[in-house]
Amino acid sequence: YIFDLDAEEKREDLSLEGKFSVDAENCGNWTRFINNSCEPNLFVRTVNYEAPAKYHPGRLMFICLRDIEAGEELTFTYTPTHAVAPEDIPSKPRCYCGAESCRGWY
Repeated sequence: YIFDLDAEEKREDLSLEGKFSVDAENCGNWTRFINNSCEPNLFVRTVNYEAPAKYHPGRLMFICLRDIEAGEELTFTYTPTHAVAPEDIPSKPRCYCGAESCRGWY
């Protein structure tokens, strides 16, 4: 349930330690139960509206990628926003999203 808040995440940052992360394993709101999908209906961005980023880590904003039907499960991809080659991920958890384009891992 750890989600990085480093808004300027780039491939070359993989070796650097992040400054801000959300760990919602033991506490958090309903968003910690949003599942992974290889064909998500949401994407996540870090937004700042209370103070400049250097003073405030920001908040997570969930944005619809398409119209979502009432009762439809909300999903986003757990894969980082930058392009990641499968060989660069040391442990690839198996994906069970059931999407037609499922990668088989996330």
